[in-house]
Parts: sequence; structure tokens; C-alpha cells
Amino acid sequence: MTTMAKCKLKSQLVSVLLVVAAGCNSRDVVATSGSVSTCEPDCICELFETNRYMFCAALSTWPAADAVCSAHGMRLARIDSAEENTWIRETADANDLVRLWIGTSDLTEEGVWRWTDGDLVLSVAAAGGAPGYHDFPAPEPNRGRGSNCGSMHESSSWHDQPCDFERSFVCRSPAP
Repeated sequence: MTTMAKCKLKSQLVSVLLVVAAGCNSRDVVATSGSVSTCEPDCICELFETNRYMFCAALSTWPAADAVCSAHGMRLARIDSAEENTWIRETADANDLVRLWIGTSDLTEEGVWRWTDGDLVLSVAAAGGAPGYHDFPAPEPNRGRGSNCGSMHESSSWHDQPCDFERSFVCRSPAP
């Protein structure tokens, strides 16, 4: 093992010891760029595959939820597969979170749904719809100019909602 690898391992061990000494458990911490910080109050932090998630019960508008995620170095959740969608729904259900803001909207161009990182989710006008995974059931998204933000409902399907509705929310970022 190289000296750099040994130092990184020692650094991670020290972080874990500090978390344990503080009385935290793995559900209470979020790693950010190699450091450890606590989860937002009223939130639960989890890992799935190569990402970390923060599920927040506090009811917020889509812009306010996006700001909370950003403050933690995260974005409202991007969902790239049916498995990830199911896991998010099951985790939300286990924590009594019903409707969640997710990181898709058509705020910049009506009918063109993008993730908060700018990647295309769905173009309503395009034949065949989307280049990647989405769970908008027909006829969603269907609300036009007043409903520009993506929400996951109890069934795990996605719906367009007015951005000023208040919902729980889920943030995502790559795990360190």
C-alpha cells in the first residue's frame, strides 16, 4: 500500500471515529468531498449504488427544496433507472414521505423536461419522447404553463406540479 493510500485510509478512519464519538449513526451523516457533516434536520441520509441521498420531510416549494439540496452540495434527485425509482419510493414510504419533489422541471423551456444538471429527461413535442429513463405516465406531463416541476407520487410515477406546492423532497449526489 502506498503512503498516500495509507494516509487516505487513516483520514477515513478518523472521520468514522469522530462520527461515532459524536453519537451519530450512518443514517445521520453525509460525506461531502471527504469530510463528514450531519444530515439536514428532518432529513434521513442513505446510500444506494454509487449515490448518496437525503430524504427531507420538511414541506417545501420546489425552488426552496433545490436550495436546501444545493446547500449540502447536492441536487434534487435525478433518477436514472426503474430500480433507483423503486428504491426511492420504498425509502420514502418507509419514512412516511408521500409526495416528493425530484430534480426535473421544464422551467427553462415549456414541454422540455430537464434534470437540474441540464440533461434532457423528456421532450413532450419529440416523437417517442425521451432519451433516457422517466416515469411520467400518459398523459403526464400534462399541465402546461402552470405546472413546471417534477413530483414523485405514492405510486412512484412522476407528475408535473406547480412549483409553489409544498412537498417533501429527495436530494442526490455521487457518493465520495
